[in-house]
Amino acid sequence: MAALCAKPSPVALKDTQRAFATTVEAWSLVEAIRFGPVAQQQRYDRIFYWPDPKGLGTRQVRKALEKQDQSVTDVNSLASKSVALQGLSALEYLLYGDGAATLAKGGSVPLPLRPSHCHQPRSHVEGHCRS
Repeated sequence: MAALCAKPSPVALKDTQRAFATTVEAWSLVEAIRFGPVAQQQRYDRIFYWPDPKGLGTRQVRKALEKQDQSVTDVNSLASKSVALQGLSALEYLLYGDGAATLAKGGSVPLPLRPSHCHQPRSHVEGHCRS
């Protein structure tokens, strides 16, 4: 993600998407475990908010991006926000949703991946480690 944020390009986007896919594959091996530490403090939903039949996660991520809400990039404030704004589901939207394709074309950086939002994935990880 850092390379994509530092210098958006089709190669950086593909590399980040591959890393994301590897992370999702690793999560799929343990997602059936719903007891112990992952069951505490909504950690499971913070890592992977799914199913989301009403599209709440996508709507909340879009809203945060439209408002250019900087608080979603800060680990302390992100932890107090909806679980729908956190984890793999939110990252999936950033990497594959509206605007991400602009990076593959070598265009300007779309709102979800502007430098101000590039701290969000790190915030997700730090938040899970602290809770």
